[in-house]
This record gives sequence, C-alpha cells and structure tokens, in this order.
Amino acid sequence: MVTIAAASALLLGAGVPFGIPFSAGSAGALAILDGGWPYRDFWTLYAPGHFWLTAALFAAFGTELVVAAIAAVVLEAAACALCFRLLRKLAVSRGFAAVAALVFAGVLFKAGPTLSTYAPVIVCAIAGWMRVVDAAVARVQLADSSNARRDAFFGGAWIGAAAWFKHDVAGYVAIAGLAGLLGSWFLRGKRRGTSGALAFVIGAAASALPVVVLVAFTGDRDAWEDLVVFPLTQFPLARPEHYPGWSDVVAAAGGDGGMAASVSKFLRWLRHWVPVATWCALLVVVVRHGRAMPETRLAMAIAALVALPCFFMAAHVQINTHILSMSAITIGAVAVAWSRRRGGLGKNLGLGLGSVVLLAAWAEEPARSLSRAVDLARHGRRLDARDVPGAAGLLVASRDAEEIEGAARRVRELTSPGEPIYVGVARHDAVVISRPELYAVFGLSNATRYAELHPGVVDREEVQREIASDLDRRGVRVIVLWHVGWPQARFDEIRARRQEVLPGTGSTWLDRWIAERFESAGKSGELEVLLRR
Repeated sequence: MVTIAAASALLLGAGVPFGIPFSAGSAGALAILDGGWPYRDFWTLYAPGHFWLTAALFAAFGTELVVAAIAAVVLEAAACALCFRLLRKLAVSRGFAAVAALVFAGVLFKAGPTLSTYAPVIVCAIAGWMRVVDAAVARVQLADSSNARRDAFFGGAWIGAAAWFKHDVAGYVAIAGLAGLLGSWFLRGKRRGTSGALAFVIGAAASALPVVVLVAFTGDRDAWEDLVVFPLTQFPLARPEHYPGWSDVVAAAGGDGGMAASVSKFLRWLRHWVPVATWCALLVVVVRHGRAMPETRLAMAIAALVALPCFFMAAHVQINTHILSMSAITIGAVAVAWSRRRGGLGKNLGLGLGSVVLLAAWAEEPARSLSRAVDLARHGRRLDARDVPGAAGLLVASRDAEEIEGAARRVRELTSPGEPIYVGVARHDAVVISRPELYAVFGLSNATRYAELHPGVVDREEVQREIASDLDRRGVRVIVLWHVGWPQARFDEIRARRQEVLPGTGSTWLDRWIAERFESAGKSGELEVLLRR
C-alpha cells in the first residue's frame, strides 16, 4: 500500500504547479478563519467538511492555494492505496490490483488540483466498503456474528464520515454498502442479518449526525434549502449540463473538427456510457453465479449494482465527480475480470482489446490536463509572490499572469491590509461561473455572504440587495469584476433561457447599483478594479 500511495502521489503531484484552480473551498476557509460559519456567514450548497479542513490547513501551513493542492494529492493518493487494498481483499492478484490503483490515479490526475469535497469522500467511501467486505467474510465464512457486527459498524462509521464532505455521495455509498452487506448474507444463506444491518446504520449515524446537528445549530436558517432543496429542484434548471448521448457519437462520426476531435468526442461518450455496460455485466454475473461467488466479491458486486444507477442519475444533473465514481467501480470490475480470466485465446484477446479501449477513454480527460501542464511548463510563467501571495509559485499563461498580477497590484494600492473586498462578475443578471479563488490569491477576505456566485441564486434581486447591503455595512471601497470575455449577446441568451425555467432570476438590480456607486480604477485583462465614488 505504501508503494502504491507513493507512486500515486508522484503522479498526482506532478499537476500541482500548473494553473490556478476554481476554488470555492479556499474562499470559505478564509471566511472561517475570520470567525465565520458555513451557511450563516457564507452561502454554499456543499457540505461543510472541506471548508473546515481547508481552513485548518491554511491555519497550519499558510493561506496559499498550493497547500490545498498538496492536501488533495495526499488524500487522492491514499484513496488509490485503499483501492489497491480493497481489490486485494477481493482476491485480485497483486499485479492487477496495483495496475488498477495506478489507473485510478491517472483518472484523477489534473493540472492545478485543489482540495474539493471529493477527495475526502473517496477515502471514507473506500475505507467503508472495505469494512463491509470484512463483515461479509466474518458472517459467511467465519460464522462470527460478533465480528461481523463490529466490521459493519465501522463500515457505516467510515461512510457516515463522508457526509461531512459530500452528503449526496455519502448517501449513495451508504445505501449501496448496506445492500451489499445484506445481499451477500442473504444469497449465502445467512438470512438473519438484522443486527449487522443495524450496526451499520448506527455506525453511519454516529459519524453523520454530529455534522447534521452542528449545521442545524450554527448554520443559517436557509441551510436546508441550500444543501438539499436547491440542488434537487433549481440547480438542474439553473446550470443544466449535457450528458453525452447518441448525438455526440453522430457528431464524432461526422468528423467535425478533424480526426483528433472526433476520437476525443467518441472516447468522452464511451467514458460516460461504459458504466451502463458494467452494470449489465455485473447483473448477469450476480444472477447466474451469485450463490457460488466468494462473499467478498458478491458483497461488492451488489454494492456496485446499487451505487452505479445512483451515480448515473446524479451525473445527469451535474456530471462533476460522479463520472469518476463510476469509472472507479468499472476499473475495479475490470481488475477482477483480469484476475479471474478463463477460456482460450479469443476471450482473453477480447478482454485485452476492451481494456485498451477503456484505458483510452479514461485517459482522454487526463491527457488534456497533461497537455495543458506541458504547455504551461513551456510557455507559462510563475506568479510573483509579492503581488499574489496566495498563488505564489504557480505557473499560469503569461497573459493570465499579467492580468492577475495587474489587478492585485491595483487592489493593493487602493486598500489597506485586511480590508475586505468583493469579487463579482460584470453581468450578475446572467452569471454562469465566478472566481472565488481570487480572494485567496489576493490575500483578502470577502465582504459578503456570496463568494461562489451561483446561477439561480445571485441573479435574484433579493440576494443582490443582500450583497449590496453587506458592501455598504462593511464600507467596502474596492470591488473586482470579471468580464469573462463572452459577447453580450451570449449573456442575453443565457439570461432569457434561465428566466423561462426559473422565474425571478435575471435581475439587473446589482449591476445598476454598482454602476451608480463605483467607478473604474483600472482594468487588467478581463479583471476590472472599481473604486467607490
């Protein structure tokens, strides 16, 4: 495990210096270091764990983005090592388990990583499923109900801990883990698994309930709305995502953009639909051979059968990290298939060719990150720590470096040390994405509750009035607006389309309020610094 963790860390760590990642976590962490609480003092739709973890790391090692990037690498490397260990528990040979773990590390690779909600979750999820496997062995193979309950409890506890960081994924993993536990016992003739299931639920509750209570007592009154209601109801309409479908295959076949673009589109489509094939294959295996399967593989096969549809449906709302979760399950299934391969040359050749195609599909996105890193290594430059202490040493494109450093110098000229600012966008009525990481880059705190400017939220007049009230209350003199670089017609189209599905969005109130009270004090690329009149 140590070797796998070290190799994974080297692979993932290679991307750390390249670029400034989008990071709502860094802005939230700065608010916490200023005495704030999630939901009450800053808006977010994420569970609070990674904000607290990032704040603790900033307090210990300094408020630099590279600190969060290294933490992400460490956690993801640990997840790869746990993946190796889980596959070994499934009787996968050491070689195939190592290859699978390193493939997973490759899938996770990105240029400019940061500590998101996902890295801690996959550590907790894999550790939890490992204890589910142990519980299945204890109950079926060893007939040891006491140890089975103990392992089930700790499996639930690990998965419950995931809820501190990403509550939706924790829910999917918990349901799948419980199904794997009960399913493996039932199919192997151990029908009385109530106490083990209860131990699992108690373990999950023991880990998850503290954060629920903490959020209930410290969070804003709208925490339930932000964490649960908004993601389920308005998020899919506010920021719709296209899940690759047959139209993408047709586009790839059409050759638009050349052969390389066509291959890339096809591989992207394949990566998003292979989990469906994995689910079908696992279903056939469980139905045909479930009673004869080793209890370890049976538990994980059932868990995967439950988890994959959850991740698949969630990915149709926001692809995000759910495709990584589905890829991890598929990688594990392929490793088991290789370890248990039987038959003649034809079957092995088919498995080999299929694996090569899958590797190409999984490599497509990391390859783009690698290409970006190589380009920055050749043509980019490091940011100056004197101008941007929070992003010191990171490599960005020369144009981006000039933009960020120029804006940072102008902000520093107009503000006193520790004075709060606001980083917004030029069109709050049609917001798509923002740049909350600039607070950490500039080394200044956010004057409002809204660092991540989310569509469906900050494009409403009541929220815009709240932002303006915060700016007045805290006497903010300087704001930074990101002009994004898109034509105005595109923003008009986004605003009109969103207003059709989400009435009440598209407010221009804040943009007019800013124009009346602030004037331009300089522009650096797409970043404009404004000073109160």
